[in-house]
Amino acid sequence: MRVKGHLVKFDEDTLNTFLKTAVVLEEGENLCTYSRFALLRPDPQELAAKLCIPGRGFELNADGQPLKILRKNMTMLAQTWSVLSLSNLIRTSHKSDVTLDRAKLIYGIIMKMDMNLGYLISHQISRIAQHDKSRLGFLAVATCPFAGERGEPHGCAFQRRKDARSHHQRLFVENIGKIEGNRSK
Repeated sequence: MRVKGHLVKFDEDTLNTFLKTAVVLEEGENLCTYSRFALLRPDPQELAAKLCIPGRGFELNADGQPLKILRKNMTMLAQTWSVLSLSNLIRTSHKSDVTLDRAKLIYGIIMKMDMNLGYLISHQISRIAQHDKSRLGFLAVATCPFAGERGEPHGCAFQRRKDARSHHQRLFVENIGKIEGNRSK
């Protein structure tokens, strides 16, 4: 893709470099922990036990297969990661329910599985590009590196967003600590 006359790549290696995320592979493996997990068919009950409030779980389709988790049935931690994943990792216009695939992503985040963020975002950009009716996502990835007047990288835009993100991350971590502290009591 060209932005202000400059080629901007969206492959997973470029995105991982841009995001400063390392891909961690276990010895002898060619996929990260989350990718291997996502390829499996995990037990929906296991996912629901980690993501839902006690006694709640997946809504089932007509065949009795897991379809979605209603946001109101999720724990506060799972709801928080759901919102962040919906707006930042895997974009969608439908933000109230969590599909089985998104439940796997949230489960992987909560369980602190190693992930290849560059691949996740690159794959979503590719899906958006292939569908005429998809919402345009990840604009910051495409335009921020060239925010300067003559197309030079502009560090100022990143600095402001980094400061704001650091403040929000600190608040998020503090709140998660409170939630997890309340659970252990």
